[in-house]
Amino acid sequence: MTAQFGSFEATVYRLATAHPGLAVSGLLRHRQRKDEERRARRLEEQETLFPGEIKPGVNSPPKYRRQSCYLSEKCTDDFIIRWNKSFDLASIVYQAGLNGQLHSSVEILPNAVGLRGRIEALRAPYQRDDASENFPDVFFFWTADTDI
Repeated sequence: MTAQFGSFEATVYRLATAHPGLAVSGLLRHRQRKDEERRARRLEEQETLFPGEIKPGVNSPPKYRRQSCYLSEKCTDDFIIRWNKSFDLASIVYQAGLNGQLHSSVEILPNAVGLRGRIEALRAPYQRDDASENFPDVFFFWTADTDI
């Protein structure tokens, strides 16, 4: 993926929106759900006031979650990956985040369609200041493949 359309994310956008078939692309960030992040921040602040008295709640581990999502024209709203929706831990997006190489597999996206397709994932070439060091931001591109 190259920055021919102004930025890397714009290129990912263009991959999906210009695709003649069913395609979904976007950016994933490794994090907890927003409500879990807020809860953890409140507990941390309370711990400062009441050391040793606050029991931390059970939090789910961070996962790769949808940050942005772009659809081809042929996709219906069922293809949208909801905000905060996480990718399965077996997804190749986790491998792409770990080593920076392009990874490809056949997967079902975490949306309402349940359709298998070819997904490609690559570590984003730039990273936010607060991105996870072990699980950096990842771009993905998925296409439905009738031959699968």
